[in-house]
Amino acid sequence: MEKTCPHPAAPTKARRGALALALLGAFGGFASFYLLLSVVPEYALHGGSGPVGAGLCTGALMLTTVAIQPVVPRLLFVVGKRVTLASGGLLLGLPCLVMNLSDRLPALMGLSLLRGCGFGIIVVIGVTAVAELTPATKWGQGMGLYGAVVGVAGIIGSPSGVWIAHRAGYRWTFIAGGIATVAVLVSASSAPSTSSAPPGQRDALTGAVRKLVPPFLIEGASTMAYGIVFTFLPLIVGRAPAWTAPTALLAVQASCTLSRLMSGKLVDRHGGAALLVPAIVTTAAGTVTAVFPANPVIVILGMAVFGAGFGVIQNASLVVMLHTSQTVSVGIGSVAWNLAFDAGTGAGAVGGGIALGATDSRTVFLTMAVLLLATVAAVRRRT
Repeated sequence: MEKTCPHPAAPTKARRGALALALLGAFGGFASFYLLLSVVPEYALHGGSGPVGAGLCTGALMLTTVAIQPVVPRLLFVVGKRVTLASGGLLLGLPCLVMNLSDRLPALMGLSLLRGCGFGIIVVIGVTAVAELTPATKWGQGMGLYGAVVGVAGIIGSPSGVWIAHRAGYRWTFIAGGIATVAVLVSASSAPSTSSAPPGQRDALTGAVRKLVPPFLIEGASTMAYGIVFTFLPLIVGRAPAWTAPTALLAVQASCTLSRLMSGKLVDRHGGAALLVPAIVTTAAGTVTAVFPANPVIVILGMAVFGAGFGVIQNASLVVMLHTSQTVSVGIGSVAWNLAFDAGTGAGAVGGGIALGATDSRTVFLTMAVLLLATVAAVRRRT
């Protein structure tokens, strides 16, 4: 069970206003990210790069997203939240406005590298800001709200980006991605201009990082499953009706968003660690349903179950990490959680592809379910 300690809070009205602006910035950043996530690889294919080049664009984006995150707490200490967040918004948004100038791979990869830096800054600051503006006893509800906001950005952004590109042209999707980051700049304008506190003493930091390992492994395993589902589910349901894959993926996103929002009070009441075991079991059960790819009903319902469990893991593991790191810096917990999410998703996509080349999809999804259940040991170690 997490331990809480007094958490500084601004006057309620001012805190709510600041929280609303922080969530606005998170929504804008994630909307820009999702608007272009599927469109840039398609644009690379349009330019003759081939499937490998299309994948490299996404790989470049996620590479710098992960690489920049450990540096963000130091940036906050050196230049402050306002400058750091504004820089993140500009790095994410400005490349969108020039992306239409070339569909060649070197240009797209370079712009994707810049956008990844911006997105990595935004995601760390988003979680940190919500943690700082919410009492520690209500972090579950605060992070649930954050999860719902960024989830809605994904539900709207992913299909909208593709729809705009196909109906109006790639240029307008890129412009929309740039416009979305205006919300980040608005949020940055209201952020404190002063520097954040330093991360803490080396010994305390080392101790906090060591305690973060179990929830990091749980979060990483769950996002590996997420990466496998989103990358390969559309490829294995070929015998099912054409609407099966998009409906199943929408079911994942919608149920994940709802469960992150609805689990907040339970996390605050019982602690994040108490919810991890049932959430892991639920996620594993949903993963197993992918071994019946020809049955659309089983696949869609199973993915809704997967999303529900996955959403609770996201909220619960994040709150566990924040409580674990708060004596040093909540920014450390934010960095660790975001690293686990992004690295796990990438590992699922890459590792799943390698595994599918060596075996069949049923073996891959069953193995992933077993790996999820194995992380229960990490929960017991944490508690």
